[in-house]
Amino acid sequence: MTHPQSNQAVFFTQINYQGDPYTYSIDDGVVEVPGSLNDRFRSVKVGADAKVLAWQNYGFGGKYAEWETDQPDISTIGGLSVFTVTYRSTRFIMARFANSTQTNRVFALKANTAGVDPGLSERWLAQNDPNFYPIALAFEDGRKVTTGLYVRDEQTYVFSPIGSCYFRWNRNTDAVELEPGVNFPAGMNHKQESASEFTFDLLDAPPSR
Repeated sequence: MTHPQSNQAVFFTQINYQGDPYTYSIDDGVVEVPGSLNDRFRSVKVGADAKVLAWQNYGFGGKYAEWETDQPDISTIGGLSVFTVTYRSTRFIMARFANSTQTNRVFALKANTAGVDPGLSERWLAQNDPNFYPIALAFEDGRKVTTGLYVRDEQTYVFSPIGSCYFRWNRNTDAVELEPGVNFPAGMNHKQESASEFTFDLLDAPPSR
C-alpha cells in the first residue's frame, strides 16, 4: 500500500485504500481532478503535517469537506472534482457577495489576493449566491493577507466601487479577522458569518455610467 509523506495525500480509486493510488503534495496547489479521474477517488491517506480541502464540483461548488486524517470512504462528498493539500496550520478564507442596493442592476465582485495559488488569486463572486467560495488562505503565524475588492456592473462592465481589505489569523480566538483599513470599498459592508466565512454586502449602488 502506498503511504504519504508528511506533506502529501494519497487518493485511491476504491474504498479502504484499495485500487490505483495517486499522490499529491502541498506544492501542487489547487488541483482540478482531470476528467478521467473525476468522481473516481474513493478513499484518501493524509500525511502527518497535511490536510485536504475538497469540493464536489469544479469551480469550488457543491459539497465541501476537510480531511486531516485517513478516510477509508469519502463517498459522502458525492464525487471529488477539486481539492488542495495544504498544511494543517492554514485555513481557507471563504466569502460570498450580496447586493442590497434595492435596484434592478446586477453586480459581481472580484476578489484578488496576491501571493496565493493561481486557483485562488482571482475569484469572481456572483451576487446573492448563498454559497461561500475560497478567496485566500489564512496562516497560523498571523501574517496579514491583502485582498483587492472590485465591484463590477454586469451591464456596463464598469468597476465601481473598488478597494481592499486585510485578513489575518487570530490564534487566540481560532478565527480569521477582517480589517477593512482605509481603502475598503465605499458603500459596502462586511459581516463575519463563522470563523473563516464572510459576506460582502453592497448597500449603495454606484452612479450609472
